[in-house]
Order: sequence, then C-alpha cells, then structure tokens
Amino acid sequence: MKKIVSLTLCLALLFCLGSFSGCVGSADFAEGDAVVLSKVSKAEAAQVLYGTYNGKTVTVRSPRFTGIPVASVYSYKEAYCFMNGTVIFNAALADGAHLFQVNKDGKVLDRDYELSGDRIPADIVALNSITCPVPGGNVRGENAVVVQTGEPGAYSQHLCNLQGEKLSGEYDSIGYFYNGIALVTKDGKVGLIDDAGGVVLEPCIAYDSVSYPPKEKMYAPVFMHEDAFVLPIGGEFAIFTVLR
Repeated sequence: MKKIVSLTLCLALLFCLGSFSGCVGSADFAEGDAVVLSKVSKAEAAQVLYGTYNGKTVTVRSPRFTGIPVASVYSYKEAYCFMNGTVIFNAALADGAHLFQVNKDGKVLDRDYELSGDRIPADIVALNSITCPVPGGNVRGENAVVVQTGEPGAYSQHLCNLQGEKLSGEYDSIGYFYNGIALVTKDGKVGLIDDAGGVVLEPCIAYDSVSYPPKEKMYAPVFMHEDAFVLPIGGEFAIFTVLR
C-alpha cells in the first residue's frame, strides 16, 4: 500500500496527547495490528440511550456496524474523526490493505478511498495549537482543560477550566469537546459530559478491550466529531450518532 505521509503526520498530531502516556494513539506506535483481548456482546450495545444537555434531551442512537474487524485496523489509525459525514479506516484484510470511507450509518462508501488533503477538523487543529495555561493540562474545548493524575497503570483524568478550577469527577479518559460535549470512559464504558463538567450520559456503553503492540497501550476513544463517534464492539467497529 502506498505510504500516505501527510495522513501519518496528521494522525500523529491528533493522537499525541501530551504527557497522557496511558492513552491510545501516541505517535511512538509502530505499525501493527490490534489485539482484541475481550469482546462485548453486540446485543448489549443495541439500545437507544438518553441524556440531557442544556436542558434538552440528547439521544444516542443504537450503533451501526461497519463490518470492519477491529484486529485488522492499523495501530493508532483505528478511529478517525468524522469529517463531511464520513470516517476513514485503514485496514489490512486478507486481500491486502485498504482505506475505507464509511458514513454515519456504517455503510462503506469507498473501499479504496483516495485521500485528498488532510482530514483534520479545523476546531481540533485550533485546540492543538493552544498553549495550556494549566500546568500538566491539555486544552480539549473552548474553556475545558483535561488534567491527568495518578501513577502508571492507575491514571485518572478530570476536567477543569482555564483557571485550573476542577469541574468534574475522575474518569479513565476524557476526549475532545464537540459543540460542548465530549466522550468519557470509565471501567471500559463510554459516557458523555459537557464542558462545565456535568454528566450528560453516565458511562454505560461497553466496548471491546483492545491492545496495541508493542507498547501494549489500551484503546481509549477520544474523538467525537460531527456528533458521531466510533467504538470497537463485538470484534468490529460500530458508529454511534448523537441527536440533540
């Protein structure tokens, strides 16, 4: 497969989370397949979930499965941001490596997608260019900073504002904010919080335990964009959409 240098560099930027060494996606990963340590039942994920944001109901639609196996997707390229309604997977199947362009319904639009330019949303590029005023923090939203504490193997993350005031409880990981909402993980489950630290949806969506050799980093979803996010479930990637 042709090397796509610009894509690799951009993904390294997106997935490098500063000092957050417990998060998947660090630029020091070698190319390699994922290892699925344990799977959750697809039936467990097949439900519509409801939360509240800004006094209105938020609906997390039941997942749409892509058919793309988790173990085939290369290292830190396992989950891209949505852009213009689609997401890209770089998968090595029995007949070779392919770039798959998939829409929010899980439908493969293009099996050998030709990348044209960078697929990094402008708002995330802007966040990565901000110097964080909070020591040890990473800017994840307009007024949202994620700070990691703890020891290797027992890290936790919490949200604070630009003044360093703590806004949320502790989570295993907190992602980037999209229109005021971000993914959080706790004990292998995904939920949603707002940029004031309020719980929109308690972590309740279980996802597969996935490791990435050689660093043995564990998968942790950090990107929700265009109100859509990707999780490994039942051995394949599933797409969730958020309706507001």
